[in-house]
Amino acid sequence: MSLAFFFTLFCFASLHFVNAHVSFWAPSMFGRCGSNNQCENTQEPIIPLQNLPFHKWWWHNYLDFPPANDDVMALPAGQTVTVQLAGNSAFTSMGQVPDAYWPGGGGKDDMDESVINNQKYWSDGKSGNLHTSGHPDVAGCALSIAYTDNARTVRPEDMTIFSVQHDCVWHRDTYFDIPANMPACPNGKCMCSWWWIHNSDGGSDQMYQTAFQCNITHAPGTQVPTTPVGRPVPPVNCANDPSKCIKGPKLPMYWKQKECNNMPEPGHFAPTYGTDYGFAQGAQDDIFQTINTSNWTCPQSTAVGVFPRQRKRTVPLRHRQAKRHSH
Repeated sequence: MSLAFFFTLFCFASLHFVNAHVSFWAPSMFGRCGSNNQCENTQEPIIPLQNLPFHKWWWHNYLDFPPANDDVMALPAGQTVTVQLAGNSAFTSMGQVPDAYWPGGGGKDDMDESVINNQKYWSDGKSGNLHTSGHPDVAGCALSIAYTDNARTVRPEDMTIFSVQHDCVWHRDTYFDIPANMPACPNGKCMCSWWWIHNSDGGSDQMYQTAFQCNITHAPGTQVPTTPVGRPVPPVNCANDPSKCIKGPKLPMYWKQKECNNMPEPGHFAPTYGTDYGFAQGAQDDIFQTINTSNWTCPQSTAVGVFPRQRKRTVPLRHRQAKRHSH
């Protein structure tokens, strides 16, 4: 056996494990090294979000842990970007043993099973880290964007889903299509997030968020679109009637938390990033106009916000007085 093989086993033995969870990983992510600065071997960002107050689940509570060197991920408009999903930073290109489970990059069908089979780390045919009974049962994941270069100004109402991958989270190397009409980011930086909710048959009711800094780029010589992303609204379950699917920009699905949920689904009826909730595969090309309105807001968020703060409609005082005197 080679020295490299023994080194891999040594690194593997020292890895931290938390069963059955996954995160997006990139140098541009918030909390890449966790809160303990374990950059090449940490599982903290994969911890699921469940039954938490707003300040604990929003941004995965990593607003104080921005990416090193102000790293920003380029998202080329009209093209495809590949991201990495894993249960530990060690199993990504940034980690200690990036090929231990996914030799060749992890995007091929014949690499779906762990090469260290006794660990059954990625998918064991029942659930594994994917919270799924098998490939046909994956629930999809999504990317959202807020057009601001300051993470602390973002409210939950500001995030718009712009790309969806129905095959997520089956592969480590996962691709997302970027809409061609995405406008430029302010000062070369936007705030993005990765979102995932697995099917309820895969375990506990929970959701996942990994925030990261991003920048919409455009090919040299092309005209940069200027139409802004429209104001998003919460999606709805339209599985039994596609005509009820929300058209236009949609918010991420905030679910099963103590505060700021925008999805009413009860436990064991998980909302997912697929056609049952109006999310088509790939680039969400219908997000560039405000089609719907919503009164949903997160009162626990004290951020300034990207969109003007929504206010509930009130009856003018004179109308209320007239109504009272009419009785």
